[in-house]
Amino acid sequence: MSRELLTICLTFICLVQMPQMVCADAATDYARPMPKVGVTEMKGEFLPMDQGFIDEKGQVVRLKDFFKAGRPVIVSMNYSTCPTLCDTQLGGLVNVIDQMKWHAGDEFIVVSVSFDPNETPEQSMSTKQKYMEMDAHAKRPDSWNFLTGKSTGIKRLADALGIQYEYVGQKSAYAHPAVIVLCTPDGHISRYVYGVDFPVLDLQDWIELAAKGEIASDDKAGAFDFVMSCFYFDEKAGVYTAEAWIVLRVGAILFVLAIVGLTYYCHRLVKLAEKKRQTQRMASLPFLSEPASRPAG
Repeated sequence: MSRELLTICLTFICLVQMPQMVCADAATDYARPMPKVGVTEMKGEFLPMDQGFIDEKGQVVRLKDFFKAGRPVIVSMNYSTCPTLCDTQLGGLVNVIDQMKWHAGDEFIVVSVSFDPNETPEQSMSTKQKYMEMDAHAKRPDSWNFLTGKSTGIKRLADALGIQYEYVGQKSAYAHPAVIVLCTPDGHISRYVYGVDFPVLDLQDWIELAAKGEIASDDKAGAFDFVMSCFYFDEKAGVYTAEAWIVLRVGAILFVLAIVGLTYYCHRLVKLAEKKRQTQRMASLPFLSEPASRPAG
């Protein structure tokens, strides 16, 4: 093996092992089992309309109170003390709602139910005011409703929506997917929309279809579901979970392989060019030329 190729191989080994060495402490921190987080789509299924909750004013309400003829409902599950994901998701939702021709409170409403059974109506009200102020078109107080409830009621709704979430005691936080669910006016699940950045025109069309009672037949956006479920980012630690690190390391290895391959290819081109120049130079040396004829003597 040439010295150059040996150097390339050693560099490759170092680069592949580097993420493991740098992230050893972080991986140890996440040696525990991963939270069971995800979505099993339940399109066409009926929501538990009789389920009771507490609204941001401290009043007892039922899910059916938010469903009226001709008005679809966007349902999300979040919680007020979420360290990162909820704020990003709800911020993205209110941003796109503010740009649509349909307005919350008029043609549709939004209902956000907290994962946290310990969340108070005061916390819900504070969260509601935060996002209502971001929507310049929101005029009706029932345009966006923030609900809390007992753990059994929260779990019942989450199961009906197909949302799997889990409380992570070490982080005092809930691991959950980023998804909103569009529902028909009579309480059937119409469509799932994943992620934290929503397409304005698409969301507008999907809400209109839900208003007509249509149930989406297309497959879910699995990429968004995967990203938001697996990449559970810990803002304080500044690291991703072990499951996400597997994906990142695979990507890093593929990138390094591409770099090594390109480096080796360039190295071969340089060697061939050098060999060609050396051959041409040797051919041009005088002592390697045809010997001159001796004069007759």
